[in-house]
Amino acid sequence: MEVAGKDDCVVKKRRKDQMESNDSGHGDAADRIYDTIEILVVKEKKRRHAHEFLPSIYRVTKTLRDVSPNSYTPRVISIGPFHKDNKILKEAEVHKVAYMFDLYGRLKSPREQTTKACVNMVLNKIDRIRACYAGKMKTYDDHEFAQMMVIDGCFILELIYRSNDRIYESPSVFVNKLLTLYVKHDLVLLENQIPFFVLQDLFECTIRKLEPRASLVSLVLSFLKDVNPFRQKLVLDNDEAETNHDHILGVLQRCYQHAHAKPSENSKTTSNSAAEFLNAISYSVTELAMAGVKFKPNNDTKWLLAMEFKFSRVHCFCWSWGKPTFRMPMLQIEDYTEAVLRNLIAYEQFSPAVPDDVTSYAFAMERILDTKEDVLKVIESKVLTNNLGSSEQASNMINSICKEVTVKDFSYIKQWKQLDGYYNGYWPKNVAWLRRTYFSSPWSFIALLAGFLLFGLTVAQTYFTIRPI
Repeated sequence: MEVAGKDDCVVKKRRKDQMESNDSGHGDAADRIYDTIEILVVKEKKRRHAHEFLPSIYRVTKTLRDVSPNSYTPRVISIGPFHKDNKILKEAEVHKVAYMFDLYGRLKSPREQTTKACVNMVLNKIDRIRACYAGKMKTYDDHEFAQMMVIDGCFILELIYRSNDRIYESPSVFVNKLLTLYVKHDLVLLENQIPFFVLQDLFECTIRKLEPRASLVSLVLSFLKDVNPFRQKLVLDNDEAETNHDHILGVLQRCYQHAHAKPSENSKTTSNSAAEFLNAISYSVTELAMAGVKFKPNNDTKWLLAMEFKFSRVHCFCWSWGKPTFRMPMLQIEDYTEAVLRNLIAYEQFSPAVPDDVTSYAFAMERILDTKEDVLKVIESKVLTNNLGSSEQASNMINSICKEVTVKDFSYIKQWKQLDGYYNGYWPKNVAWLRRTYFSSPWSFIALLAGFLLFGLTVAQTYFTIRPI
């Protein structure tokens, strides 16, 4: 806004100088042409200023939404402009304002003074905030948009502060525990975000004055523990915690990124080659188990989504002693798990700079968990906890989660090549075939014994026929 004002002054000054210097009859025409050029230059500067920042909050495409419509739409709380006019969510607006006033009430300064400081801080960055949203939405003027950001941002800050403050005993307006959990789920939906720098600015105006050493990222991570699908603690090291985040969903996704997320030249894949690679190397948990692979949970503290293929320390003198172990992240499947994973994947799909770690994990799980028997096997191995219902439901959810999704850089190229190399070895491949053919059910085993018995009797009969006693 300020930049535009300076440019307008420049236009007027140059017009005046031009008029004073033009004595010919063509002066008026030249002035009009000059003014037109200058106005176009000013408009171009405004346009470039508005698009200076890449968007980070997106409307989910129809193809993704059609696969799972309920995974991307908030149930209780609307945050930001995309779902502001949803009539179902209007009831919660009064609660958001109440939370904002409670946050202001903690401060020593008057409520009006705090409100004014927050609104002015947001207004100063309004163009940058608008640029963070990509997708169709209602048109708001600057003051309406700033008001929305302040109310939503202060509501989130008060909510996460209450959830982390054990001393605070004032009852929540969301007295129903299930409703409170729904609110947390709503805050990790891609369409239901506000820029993290807005939260950080509001945090500095409010909670920072209460607790000078408090960290917004730490409060957010503690708040998100109930919606974390993986059973390890959400942690960011100091460097990552201080990095600029897109929004709350972005903070959650950052927890799942590899500490050294840049893939090597040897492991880089295009979306097409990654899909071909995954399709070519696709073995279910059951098939891998038949080939001698054991499954165990991975407790890697450096990367929450780490997978590791590790051979036994006792090598190949006896095949049964050299069985490898495939370690995987511990996944807890709840009612909310599908929505959280889908929004993380959607965020990775739409954001070019965000690595495909969650998408890679989803593709990997989709390839090895084909049936309910595969799910039961990883449940027995304590790699997966299924609180969703039947194993078939869990299998269906996992096998549909990557529909209409592509993976740019598959994060487990090395592990999948190790699996492929092992499975196609002579002993694992043939032992798996024998188990699948003759030991998959009691009847197959009985038929095998009967075949051996019949074969033995036939040999004996032939022997005694040739050489009678």
